[in-house]
Amino acid sequence: MIHRVYSGRGELPVLGSFDVVTAVWLLGYAPGVEALDFMLGKLVANLAPGGTFVVLVPNPEIDWDGLDILPAYGISATRTAESLGRQGYAVHIPGDPPIDFEGFTWPPGAIESALDRAGLTDVRRVPTTITDDLIAEKGAAYWTPLLSNPTFAVYTATR
Repeated sequence: MIHRVYSGRGELPVLGSFDVVTAVWLLGYAPGVEALDFMLGKLVANLAPGGTFVVLVPNPEIDWDGLDILPAYGISATRTAESLGRQGYAVHIPGDPPIDFEGFTWPPGAIESALDRAGLTDVRRVPTTITDDLIAEKGAAYWTPLLSNPTFAVYTATR
């Protein structure tokens, strides 16, 4: 497994040709559509032909008025200002120490369109599910509110 940190535009080189490339909580930080396309181009350059690209992003269809459910799952979130075509949000995770961060979510359809512009095919959103062991542990009723308004979305696509 390769772990490297890159900062700034253009620093992600082609590291190889991988069967799977992931972007986890990354794409919302692209400052605008041009930067999103540039970022995806750099990531896809590392994806082998026929390979799978997996994206985890904040849910573009989240019901911002329904975020009062989140404390039951150990977090809270609030909508903040829009910026460069993205909706901002702030997250608080209580603890010792607490964790606070800001992020951005693209509007519905933006991620799918960007994946298409990057030359990827078979773009699809993976349904949000809860594993059987977690349902057995907490009960189905515990997970129902989160499943009806998930905080994240997962997409897959093929090169």
